[in-house]
Amino acid sequence: YWLLLFLSLFIFKMRLMRLEELQSLLPSNIDAAGLVNTMNAALSVDDPMQRWRTLLKTVLSGPPTLPFSIHQLLYKKCYEGTPQPWMAYFPDPQVIQHSNAAALCMRLGIDLSRDCFASLCNFSIKDREGFWNAVLQALSIQFSNAPSAIFDVSEGVSKVKYLPNAKMNIAQSCFQQTSNSPAIRFQRESQSVISEWSYGELENYADRVANALTVCGLRQGDTAAIFMEMTAESVAIYLGLIKAGFVAVSIADSFSAEEVRTRLEISKCRVVFTQDFIYRGEKRIPLYERVIQSAYDSAFSVVLPGLVIDSHAEGTDIACELRSEADLAWNQFIAKGAGAFAAVALPAEAPINILFSSGTTGAPKAIPWNHSTPIKAACDGYLLHNIKAGECIVWPTNFGWMMAPFLVFATLINKATIGLFCGSPMSEAFCSFIANAKVDMLGLVPGITKQLRQLDCVRDGLWAGVSRYSSTGEASTPADQLWLMSQRPGYAPVIEYCGGTEIGGGYLAGTMTQAQAPSWFSTVTPSIEIATLGSDSSEGEIALVGPSLGLSNVILNQDHFKVYFADLPTGPEGKTLRRHGDRILQESGYYRAMGRADDTMNLGGIKVSSVQLENVCCLCDAVSECAAIATSPADGGPDLLVVFVVSKGAGVAQSELKIKLQAIIKERLNPLFKIHDVCLLTALPRTATGKVMRRELRARYTRNPKL
Repeated sequence: YWLLLFLSLFIFKMRLMRLEELQSLLPSNIDAAGLVNTMNAALSVDDPMQRWRTLLKTVLSGPPTLPFSIHQLLYKKCYEGTPQPWMAYFPDPQVIQHSNAAALCMRLGIDLSRDCFASLCNFSIKDREGFWNAVLQALSIQFSNAPSAIFDVSEGVSKVKYLPNAKMNIAQSCFQQTSNSPAIRFQRESQSVISEWSYGELENYADRVANALTVCGLRQGDTAAIFMEMTAESVAIYLGLIKAGFVAVSIADSFSAEEVRTRLEISKCRVVFTQDFIYRGEKRIPLYERVIQSAYDSAFSVVLPGLVIDSHAEGTDIACELRSEADLAWNQFIAKGAGAFAAVALPAEAPINILFSSGTTGAPKAIPWNHSTPIKAACDGYLLHNIKAGECIVWPTNFGWMMAPFLVFATLINKATIGLFCGSPMSEAFCSFIANAKVDMLGLVPGITKQLRQLDCVRDGLWAGVSRYSSTGEASTPADQLWLMSQRPGYAPVIEYCGGTEIGGGYLAGTMTQAQAPSWFSTVTPSIEIATLGSDSSEGEIALVGPSLGLSNVILNQDHFKVYFADLPTGPEGKTLRRHGDRILQESGYYRAMGRADDTMNLGGIKVSSVQLENVCCLCDAVSECAAIATSPADGGPDLLVVFVVSKGAGVAQSELKIKLQAIIKERLNPLFKIHDVCLLTALPRTATGKVMRRELRARYTRNPKL
């Protein structure tokens, strides 16, 4: 008894803040003695969550004068010795009451006295048709001909058809806000002013794009690539393509000429929208030149200026020569389009966008979004991110990745404003834009969050007006997410968001209405269930259970059934399981991403297969064979790329090899793929059938990073 009492008192004393401990971290102008008493009053409570809640309402509720190191220390003192997850955000009852989730619950007659989001998810599984019908009404999705159902599963869930008998054009649902309301608020890196396009202005430009493409000879179903940074013009191009019944093709502006060609060939593109250059400070990065280098001759190009002098690119000449008369400068092209354009009504499953996702074979999977897919994105924006009319939403991305179409549909269908900074998000200018543009929600890839924290350019309450954040693309680091939360007095939630191109949004997420812990997810998203493969139900590879709007049912260049459904066991209650490939840890009703179960990795928020990286690395004259793996840092966070190399002959220095491989990856794949380490081996470990044992290499490196 006395030993237990002594230990309890010792632990209690260790939890309390000591004056000298605080003084060493505080600026000299802050009264440490007064703070210690307030902090210790909170830390003396038995319940760790109540300790933190009290601190949020006292010492952490005012202007951000305390260094973040004190936030971290208090957080650790509150929770140390208790199981994860450690909650850092608690929703105010008013936030829950006025949330979009609560509004949908009331529409469906769901009791709000408990966790309304959990109740909503339960309803969405028991009555998927009823749930999605309520979502269609809440979002005011426009139809020329209403669907006869949400799902047709007459051939099984693996061959589901969406919104049967419907006729629609999802672009129409993006223009329901009043025409003079701001649709896009943006700042170009070359300018100091913030510009706006209204909903009416955006639709006018989209109509001009649709008309101009029709004049250029495109017909319904033709494909057009968007290979440029995300600007107001790119949003107009995207919506103009969809409105006219054309299909947008997503190509990231960081891709090499070879990767550009691959995607143009798969999608049989008729036209490429690109820029002369992207400008990053003093750097000028050519894009149109990369289109020419791709040697794809079945499309003409429309070239926009990267350096624009006002709020419209139309008034600026391009800074390069066109390769032929077939190619057009933006001002030449847009002059061909005039007048309103009537949206083309199409079946719900008509494609609107071809996006690419890496597969383990190395070839990018061409995944089409159709007119029903954006409803999933808009629903996630409405329920998970709580986007409301008039809010400003920023998410640095471009149309090469699904987060750009997600941003467009989640924002515009919810009658909010897209915020765009046309420049590097790792800059003082970007940080100032977030404050000056009065951004309500900011989405970031964890790698950007980490760099912003290191740059120390978010200071003195600069982002105090941001009410919530979101994070996607790769695993996050809890310390970085806690830093992000701390930018708002009393803490803002970071809504972790995990999904994929083939989901049209997320399958795991946080919400505004539930307590949130850094780097943890609080819910499976509505209409989707998850099942863990294998005997360990608390951690392992997960499969999804549908149907749900957003889930793909076609891959253009692969067998969809083979990729997502073949060779999987039957799920609970005989349900059809859908392969996804993420490893997830489940703890106390929360979830944490533990990386990929297959040979695909996330580098800088971009999904790439080991095979793609290995094929490129083997082009190096010093490499005999190689294997690429991703490893996670000990404290969590983005994947780190490690390349194991069997070299050709002796005498190749490890440091020199790393430089060579980085250069070839930059040229052939993507400059954003950074090598963390290169390890030299005499031979790669292989199975009896000759397959490289990447899992074994990953385990070896985890045990001994100094291989």
